[in-house]
Amino acid sequence: MDINELLINREDILDGSRNEEGVISQELILNKIIPDLLDTKLLDSDDVETCFFDDGKLQINGFMLNDTEERLQIFVINTDSISKKTKKNDLEISTKSYYDKYFNKGLNFIKKGINRNIEEVQDSDSTGILLRDLETSDFLNKIDVIEIFVISLTSTIESRGIDKTTKNIEFKDDKIKTKLSLNNGRETKEKEILVLKKLIDLNFLYNVFQSKGNSYPLVVNFETLFGGKMEALRAADEENFESYLCVLPATGLANLYRRESTRLLEKNVRSFLQFKGVNKGMKETITKSPEKFIAFNNGLTITATDKDLYEENGKIYLKSLTDFQIVNGGQTTASIYFSSKEGANIDKISLMAKINIAKNMSEDDLNTLISDISMYSNSQSKVSRVDLKSRNTELDKLKSLSNSVVTPTSKKWFFEKSRGEFLTKARLAGSNGKAKIEKEFPRERRFSKEQLGKYYTSWGNTPYLVKLGGEKVFRYFIEELSGDNETKKPKTIDRDFYENVIAKIIIFKSFEKIYGAGKNAIGQLRSATVPYSMSFIVELFKKNKKHFSLEKVWKEEKISSNLEEYALYLMKEVDNWIKKYSLSDDFGQYAKKEQLWVDIKKSKEFKSFLISENSKVILNEYGQSVVKKKKTSKEVDFDVILNTIDIFEKGRSFYKNLINDSESFIDETTKRHLSNNLIKLFSNEGTPDDIGVEGIDCFNQFINTIKENKPELLSLYSFESNDILKHTISRIITEYNIQIEENNNVISRFEGFSQVARQKSIPYAETLNDIGKALARGVAPSLKQILQASNYFGKSINKQNSEDLKKKDISRKL
Repeated sequence: MDINELLINREDILDGSRNEEGVISQELILNKIIPDLLDTKLLDSDDVETCFFDDGKLQINGFMLNDTEERLQIFVINTDSISKKTKKNDLEISTKSYYDKYFNKGLNFIKKGINRNIEEVQDSDSTGILLRDLETSDFLNKIDVIEIFVISLTSTIESRGIDKTTKNIEFKDDKIKTKLSLNNGRETKEKEILVLKKLIDLNFLYNVFQSKGNSYPLVVNFETLFGGKMEALRAADEENFESYLCVLPATGLANLYRRESTRLLEKNVRSFLQFKGVNKGMKETITKSPEKFIAFNNGLTITATDKDLYEENGKIYLKSLTDFQIVNGGQTTASIYFSSKEGANIDKISLMAKINIAKNMSEDDLNTLISDISMYSNSQSKVSRVDLKSRNTELDKLKSLSNSVVTPTSKKWFFEKSRGEFLTKARLAGSNGKAKIEKEFPRERRFSKEQLGKYYTSWGNTPYLVKLGGEKVFRYFIEELSGDNETKKPKTIDRDFYENVIAKIIIFKSFEKIYGAGKNAIGQLRSATVPYSMSFIVELFKKNKKHFSLEKVWKEEKISSNLEEYALYLMKEVDNWIKKYSLSDDFGQYAKKEQLWVDIKKSKEFKSFLISENSKVILNEYGQSVVKKKKTSKEVDFDVILNTIDIFEKGRSFYKNLINDSESFIDETTKRHLSNNLIKLFSNEGTPDDIGVEGIDCFNQFINTIKENKPELLSLYSFESNDILKHTISRIITEYNIQIEENNNVISRFEGFSQVARQKSIPYAETLNDIGKALARGVAPSLKQILQASNYFGKSINKQNSEDLKKKDISRKL
């Protein structure tokens, strides 16, 4: 791992964490890194409460409870590491003690909080809310594990002379012992809480970026966690997998769940459903007939990608499994753990386990295997088909639309369907191109698929799901898009759908801004109040049998001043409703429950606000009796031509150099495919051939391989780009969008361009006519047509480039 490459990533994180004043924000740093922790399943939600307590000895920057509320996770940011003033040498850390001081700041905060030794914190502040919880025995009785994440934008290195290599540091577990007073003081109990520590440094973040979230495989040591040898029977040894059968003690499984929680179930198709249905039956067996559990239960199905085993006296014993995942039996595992937590004796319980170890499998093949195992072996409850999809066509369509549709002011939104996609695009644009791309797609016009799920779901009747965040809301969103092939039909993903999605994003982001952050915020419940307020507006229009004009928001690219004033007034009320109707003092946690939304909708305040004068103003301004469908022609997919131009403009030598420097880690087949595609693109510069989807995939896979093996190469070679082709395709897309939006004739518009080109004797005038006809049929122009059309559309950028050169020449002379 190249240390300079890590520092480049650090700059990307810092630059993406500036607020509107250009200042690096600790809250934005946290928001930037949380998705990586979600990807690696270290978190199961993005619903982190941010707070900023730091008195030099104690520190906390954020906290959250996991879904099943037995694990408190806290976040501590190394503030020195996020300063632009920090020198490079001070960002290279080789000692464990450097990080220990930050873990201790977080640990001491928790200890002093439990002992009520922290003062001068307002109850309404997020820190005050956590401290209030830590002081209560009922809260501590729920918590079995406290996990401390130290976020440090430093590189952890091994220094041996002049050579420096990156390394990982493991930190010892800790324990907090406390006495609890339960049942109104009638019962006392001693509690020991396990403290786990995890360093999130540049090394970790870079590994996540390179491997798209698959870089943190769970290694389970059976002898450590299960208290002895684990005998196994080899059941199969096939080309792509081998299988073993064994009997696992429930105590070991409970210990494992305590340490790893839902990470064990990363690729499982269902989350824990509490003790209802089959879980209720399991709990009854655990408490009343534990010795019969192995007979009544189907056991576990486990997958792994590697193993450590040994043979002794003709028997096989498992030492450890790498990338351990429970793909069937997640509810069984959780039921055993929570029954034990409630006092049930699980010492007599054992259960069967089938372990499948993948061999010579790609990530996609492994996911397919796991999906098949889940579908064919799950008999306890219904498995949603959408849960088993590794690729979603609806998201592909949305990505295509984000490339093809421009706003009324000719701007684009960037949909980051895959993690790191934008950073890779910016990196490949070169030092000059990076600034242009960031200007073209500022942070406020970029969104990930996880954010998309949150924005989309907020505009509905399930704001509590939005508060759950992460995978929960994303799965709901995907089910909404994909349907279930039974009662729910898939959504039609077209231009209208995309424009409505962007309108919802604009509303969500506007509401967040109006709510405010920190000292200037309405309160401490923004992550709940914003989706609850948006759902209120949906309810308002539904009650009045009107449709909210998302088209108006799309066209104006903002919400009106009336809606801004209404949002401020509404969110102040919603903030109060959440507090009033919450049945818990932890308002943020309770906002995840459907019952809160049900109770708020029944309230007098809610019903009164629906018929208020302020609500009538918004109904009149944004109300529609009918939703207009405006486009009937086939939508053009510009994806392939945009990607082709992106590859073409870098030139043959750029890729030749990369191929030469990648010989040690790319195979001959890849080289041959790359060379064939380079010949298509550059052998006859006047009439290049299109390389199609397969060719583009070939180049993308090549770039991904470089990212995983030698990413510094991507910054090594520069290329000159005058942007003529990008300008040309941008003009064509913009003109196409204008005609579609206004229901005009695309062919006529491009015929007009063709006539002007002929009058001015511009070459390839007829090509403009051909492009218009192709667009009318729903077909994007070819690379050859773009090159020819650049003689017409490229004139304005050529003129601009010429003027820029003159300005540079004048400045040199001055």
